[in-house]
Amino acid sequence: MITAKEARAISEQMNDQADERIMFEIERNIKVACEEGRTQISCDGTISCRLMQKLSDLGYVVNTGNQYQESYFTVEW
Repeated sequence: MITAKEARAISEQMNDQADERIMFEIERNIKVACEEGRTQISCDGTISCRLMQKLSDLGYVVNTGNQYQESYFTVEW
């Protein structure tokens, strides 16, 4: 049986990897939106507080919402 400390480390590693994938997708969408002259993207799903803070630190405005019982978030610049 793994220890609680080991389980926590595995969970944090998995969360970090998920955040990296999501941030890569957000960055890709932002680049496409910029090329199209837009100043906002909208993504289905949820975003972690850590990613929201990271984007905010970079100067983006992140909003979350729910419509028809589906979560989404927007990133504006």
